[in-house]
Amino acid sequence: VSWTAPVDDSGSIITGYKVTSSPDGQICTTGTTSCTITGLTNGTEYTFTVTATNAQGTSAASEPSAPITLALAIDGLSYRMITGTQTVEVTGRAPGNTDADITVPEGIVHAGTSYRVARIDDRAFEVAPDENPNANNNGLEKATTRLVSRDAPATNGLASLTIADSVEMIGAYAFAGNALTRLTLPEGVSTIKTHAFRNNRLTEVEFLSSFGDFSKDMFDDNPTLSKITYECSNSTRWPQTFNNGVDEVDARATNCDE
Repeated sequence: VSWTAPVDDSGSIITGYKVTSSPDGQICTTGTTSCTITGLTNGTEYTFTVTATNAQGTSAASEPSAPITLALAIDGLSYRMITGTQTVEVTGRAPGNTDADITVPEGIVHAGTSYRVARIDDRAFEVAPDENPNANNNGLEKATTRLVSRDAPATNGLASLTIADSVEMIGAYAFAGNALTRLTLPEGVSTIKTHAFRNNRLTEVEFLSSFGDFSKDMFDDNPTLSKITYECSNSTRWPQTFNNGVDEVDARATNCDE
């Protein structure tokens, strides 16, 4: 947790700060303007307040920080609660997960409660960041490291991906820079943001959903992508044309009755 020192110290140098979490009341103290609070619970939404101490005493607590929910790590993936709902979003791999094959499930169970998996966060599985790799995450900078050049898909990224029908949104750059060659997008997805699958090795993509709020550059830098299909049974707002970074690729209907 970090903060800015108060402008008015009442003429006495501040000698220390105390940060308190809510809930749980976990505390850290420091002489600087940042400290680390331990003992927090994954999946719980927290706010934090700060008090300052000098020779004149201890100040009133600051206004609470913006709420932040600690990620859950379940079966190789990290999740974050979506406030006010019984749903979660996938934020990426859990620590230590290097699997080349990822399945995003329909739901998870945490502390005896079931949660539907509704979203995949911006840059959740990104391997090769673009020019602006830092995404703001609840007020915290998400630092990323360039592992390969932007023009070369990762050799150690995702090779296959399965996404459950419960997923409604796939964030910007969510799977950029991996090594996917084929992709099936589920029937439940209604939003896919810019460059979601940028710079993979895609040759074929299948949509099971109607055309929703989909960025037409979601497949940018996939020059081998030549086949995009959609289901005749879900043909609302289809056909569409997508950019693979080199050419325009027309989506074509499949599984149609003769």
